[in-house]
Formats: sequence, structure tokens, C-alpha cells
Amino acid sequence: MDNAQAQSLLPASFLRALAAEAEPGSAPVRLAAERARALPIGYERGELVEALLTGAYREEAPEWLLAVAIDNDLERQPEPYSDRWAVRLAARALSHPSATDAFQARSLRRCSTARLGMLGGKDVPERLARAVVAELASRGPHRRPMTAGRSDQPSAARVVLQQREVHPVVFTAALDHLPVLPARDGSEEEPVSVWHAKWRAAFDAWDTMWEQVAAAHPEHHRRLLDWAKGTHAEPVIRRHLLGSLPWAVEPELLREVAQKDLESFRLHVLITRLCRERADGSAEETVRERYGADLDSLTAEERELVELYLDEERLGHEQGRDAAISWIREAAEGRWRHLLFPGEAATPYGQKHDWLSSPEQLASLGRMFAVGALEALTLLTEAGRFSGSHRDVRWAHAMLVHLDEVTSTVRERVRALVGEARWSMRLGPPLANSRRTQESLTAIERLIAEPVPPARAARSAELGPPER
Repeated sequence: MDNAQAQSLLPASFLRALAAEAEPGSAPVRLAAERARALPIGYERGELVEALLTGAYREEAPEWLLAVAIDNDLERQPEPYSDRWAVRLAARALSHPSATDAFQARSLRRCSTARLGMLGGKDVPERLARAVVAELASRGPHRRPMTAGRSDQPSAARVVLQQREVHPVVFTAALDHLPVLPARDGSEEEPVSVWHAKWRAAFDAWDTMWEQVAAAHPEHHRRLLDWAKGTHAEPVIRRHLLGSLPWAVEPELLREVAQKDLESFRLHVLITRLCRERADGSAEETVRERYGADLDSLTAEERELVELYLDEERLGHEQGRDAAISWIREAAEGRWRHLLFPGEAATPYGQKHDWLSSPEQLASLGRMFAVGALEALTLLTEAGRFSGSHRDVRWAHAMLVHLDEVTSTVRERVRALVGEARWSMRLGPPLANSRRTQESLTAIERLIAEPVPPARAARSAELGPPER
């Protein structure tokens, strides 16, 4: 009986035990290694190679054995789409002390981009993560302006980021390679409407890309925001953290994002005040002097937005006299909707989300919003300026739910708002008379009815059970 026949008669479990316990270079280990080389690609071969790499060859291994480990994962078909377990043996081989930089580079070059992402998992050594980054960098082009067509043909960086729980080094490098904001350069031969439609489709694809990145990597949310600071992507990412998946955001970070968003409301209150005084006939110099301290405290970007409204050649003050009210409307209908009514947040299949933030933490965010909404209510109902509509119902409802106390003045202003909203609904499009709007109106009328229910009890009733 020759050596090959002897190998074939020995049970695989026996050989794995030898590989795990025998001394490197001993006859039993050599026997197990030769058997691993001879076996066809598959589970049995993989188990034996893994036993060798974690046992007798854990400190030093021949390159051919590392190559056998790589082959066993990379040549298996069909290729797994997102199962990191399917490349665990290749990851072990590439992380082995005997895996040289050149061996890592050659092996990673053989990988599909999906497998490359799998090999850049959170638990791999940083050395392997950096090798994955180097290989990713070679798979350009990178950082091209997004187009609608590229959303269906994702770049290498997007494919890598489709894998969950990637190594921080891989995550940051992949962000650097993602498509950038769509270009605004239309063809001179194209009508503006056609060019703008193409740009809008490209921007929507870019926006969706960031939502997908944030959803796939909740453990990297803070790292994502730090990376995006000062870029076009920052406001998009903040909006998604606040409005698209707030249940998956760590509570402290969620509060920071919410507070930052409300700073924008303060800016729009200032714009509203400036524009209303200009509309009432005050000279621009007088208005600038009166609000000089506020204007001096603004960032360059914030100042530019203010100037946009004060410049009659651009937006002009008539466009800005209700800026704060527009802000609160859009926030309540969009990015704040889940925070204000967390019990309504559900999956497309109707399942309630499990929030990282506690009910108390969510109620605190709701109160922060309500304070701003109260100021918007004052601006909306100032003498001679009342112009409520069905779009004010949602935020007014949220305000009443989250305020600690509903005063008689607030009730009177909300009653006026409800009257205007009902009038708007009779004259407006069918969407204005939606079931949600009707439900909010009914809830508002209950909350402002006499006698006024205790604020905390009313808020609990509107928010739903604590577990929601």
C-alpha cells in the first residue's frame, strides 16, 4: 500500500486531530498536509486546511498550503453574494503570519469585488484590511459624478460597502472612492427642463446611495459623519440619520443630529424676521443694523442664505417672510416625522422598529421640536399674517403632543389654525384631505378641548405605549 492509498483510508476527523495536536514537521502533520493538497475543493478539504492553519502550522505555514486555503474558497461555485462565512478560510490564510504582502496582493487580485468586501470584515487584522484597501484602489475609476445609470451599475466601492460590518479602515477608504455629487453641466442643445430632469434623477440616485450606506453600517454612523464634515454629502447623511433610520442611530448621536438640525430652524426664524421687517417698509440698512449681532454670529454659509433672501435680484424678502413656517412644515412631514410619532414608524411589512433610543429620550427630542413649533405658531398667527393650511396640521399636532403645558393662548391660536386648515382642505387638492390629516385634526381638537387634559397624560396617549 503506497502513501496515497494510506492517506485515503484515514478518516478526515482523525487527520484533523493530527493537524491540531501534532508537532510541525512531524510525519502525521505531513500526512495530513498532503491529504489536504490531494482532496477536491469542498467542505472536507476546508476543514482539514483550517485545522492545519490553526494547529500545527499556526505560526509558520508553507505558501502552498495558504494557496490551497485560498483556492478552496475562491474557486467554489456559485459565488456567495454576502456570506462572510463562505470566505473565512481565505481570510484566515491571508491573515496568517506567513502570508507575505505579495501573496496577499496576488490572492486579492483574484477576488471578485463582492468577495473583496467580504474579506475586509471588522475582525480581520489591520494589515489585511489595508491590503483590501490597496486592491480596491486599483479597481477604478473612482469618484465620478453620479448619474442615474450608475445606480444600476455600482462602482467597486459601493459593492464593498454593500457588505455589512466592514473594517473601519476599509469603510473609510471605500467612502473616499464613492461617486460624488452629480455634475450640473447640461448640454447647450438640451432644453433646461430635460437637463434638470436628468440631474434630478442623478441626485436622487446619489441620495439613495447615502441612505443605503447609512442603513448598512449603523456601527459607523459617527465615523460617517466625521468623514462627511464640510462636504456636499454631510446634509444628505444627516437627513437620513434623522429621518430615514433614526431607530438605528445611537441615542447620543441622534440627539446631536437633532440639535444641529434645529439650529437651522433658528436661522430661518432670523430670515423670517428680517424679511417681514423689509416687507413692512423698513430700510435694508435699518434692518441690518437692528439684527447686526445676529448676522455677525452666522457662518459664511448661513450668511449667504440670508443674503439670498435680502437680495431682490435673487429670492427677495417676499420669499422669506414665512421661511420658519416652511421649515417646520417640511420637518414635521419629512425628517422629523418618525421622531415625533415613533409609534407610527414601521417596516414595509407593518412591523414596528426596535429603537436604540428609549421612550424618554425620544420624548425629550419631541419637546425640543415643540419649542420651535411654538415659535412657528406665533409667527404664523401674527396680526395680518395668518395663512394656515392643511400642511400645518401635522406639526401643530406634534407640538400639542410634546408640549409640557398647553396654555389658553396656544389653544386659541391652534383653533384658528384648525379653522384655516379645514378651509384649505375644502379648496385644496385631494391629498390635502388625506386620512392622516383628518386623524391629526381630530386629535388636535381633542387636545385643545375644555377641560384641557393633563399634558403628560395627553402626550402618553398620543405617543402610544412606552414600548413603541
